[in-house]
Formats: sequence, C-alpha cells, structure tokens
Amino acid sequence: MCYALWGDHDVEWEGVMPSINSASGMISIWNKDVFVLQNSFSGYEFLGLEGIWKGGNSHITIVNVYSTCDLEGKRILC
Repeated sequence: MCYALWGDHDVEWEGVMPSINSASGMISIWNKDVFVLQNSFSGYEFLGLEGIWKGGNSHITIVNVYSTCDLEGKRILC
C-alpha cells in the first residue's frame, strides 16, 4: 500500500482519519531504512511517532500537529 501512496517501497506511514474541519486528515511518511517505528499515538489535531533514528541509534519522538487557519481555533490550540 505504501508503494501506491508514495511510489517507493522504502517508506512506511501512519495517518489520522477522519478529516478535521476542511482538512482531509493527517499523514506522516518516513523512510524505513532511516527510522524504525516503535509506537504511534494520536489525538485531536496531532499524530505522534516514537522510534529509533538509525543514523545515531537514538530514540526520538516526532509530533505532527495540525493547526486550523481560523484565528479563534489557533487561540484554542495555544
């Protein structure tokens, strides 16, 4: 499925669906030869990935945050 999504066999991905407001959801894509996913977590307007960065053999956490374009929504997010 990743190949159809990105055009490369070396990628993996996690996504948050359904959409939030007018956004179509959220997706994080990575090269599986560089990052090894150990855990993912999500909530309203965020997607988190925990795993090993192979280059330095370091445990890292990456968080993808969605922020609305609406000023009132941005105030609530902060």
